[in-house]
Amino acid sequence: MATLAANEDNALATLMSEGEGLEPSDERSVLRSAVVVGVATIVGSLIPLVPFFFLPRLSALWTAIGVSAAALFFVGAYEAQTSVGDWRRKGLQMTVIGLGAAFIGYLAGKLFGAG
Repeated sequence: MATLAANEDNALATLMSEGEGLEPSDERSVLRSAVVVGVATIVGSLIPLVPFFFLPRLSALWTAIGVSAAALFFVGAYEAQTSVGDWRRKGLQMTVIGLGAAFIGYLAGKLFGAG
């Protein structure tokens, strides 16, 4: 143990891998993943908001729901194409989950007086 502890980097790597079951990660891949997730979050958040900049409120609401449903379906279909599963089923599943979550958020806002 004294030999292992003489080099702090080796000691930490050994404790991480043997004691905690953790493997070192590549900082570049972690940074790349963080950027991809951040950009996807921003784009995904803007999709339902854009119609409100250009259309009257009621038209924007229905357009936002339609555009969001289409985007959710395409993301689910793409997920199935890049992994495993039927693209129609995954697309529909993503659409139902996403719109269901939006509806529950809407109901929570109504329940607690947010609108």
